[in-house]
Amino acid sequence: VIKSGATQLVSAVFASSTSTSTFTLGDDNAVSIVRPAHGSAAGLATTITGQAAGGSNQVGGAVTITAGAGTGTGAGGDITVGAGASGTGTAGTVTIKSGATSVLIASSASSKSTFDVSAQISELVIKASESASLVIKDSARNFVTLDSGTSTFTLGDDNAVSIVRPAHGSAAGSHTTITGQA
Repeated sequence: VIKSGATQLVSAVFASSTSTSTFTLGDDNAVSIVRPAHGSAAGLATTITGQAAGGSNQVGGAVTITAGAGTGTGAGGDITVGAGASGTGTAGTVTIKSGATSVLIASSASSKSTFDVSAQISELVIKASESASLVIKDSARNFVTLDSGTSTFTLGDDNAVSIVRPAHGSAAGSHTTITGQA
């Protein structure tokens, strides 16, 4: 146990091979894990890595980040993953990987947020048999609603809706075709 006066800063219990090790930070106050700024060059990586498996055909150890549970009607804690900000350069990106493949890259410029899933074929799985299982909207209007129970695709709301293709950049326009089921 490491304390500052009466405040517990760190407590560690390292287990034998038959139980779980526990590493506890802090007490009732907020806790931050912060590395100091590099003295003279670019900042270096900080990595948390799960345990690699031993032997043959064994599963690697998971890494789980879980926010705190609320009590009663109190909400559970949030998890925020934030890339580094920049003074005048480009902010960092948030990359989610499955194995070595980046499956989602989130980035933000001054006026646009980008979610890039182009590294491989992408599939969005939504809840089955739900009247509004996928809704694309802003704060005031629904643009697209997908009903997975009836396979109904609803475009727009009470306002006028237009489906518009942009002008062709260098030749005559191409056909637009909507085909019913054969």
